[in-house]
Amino acid sequence: MTTLTIDESTYAGLSKLADARGLSVEKWLAEEVAKAIPAEKPDPEGWDEWIESFIAAHPRAAGPVDDSRESIYP
Repeated sequence: MTTLTIDESTYAGLSKLADARGLSVEKWLAEEVAKAIPAEKPDPEGWDEWIESFIAAHPRAAGPVDDSRESIYP
């Protein structure tokens, strides 16, 4: 087990996020970190579940996204 030292205001913010999901800070943080660590290589059987969890872990754009060539390459 590893111990992390964080300031009280950061802990308070994490606590609010964890409380919103009914979890302890430790449990919430463990789940969030697990989501951030990429899976090695999903097996074909679990592909649907893996891609859904990947999509859920990334925020959606608030509106239309300009993905034109001109916006990508300066």
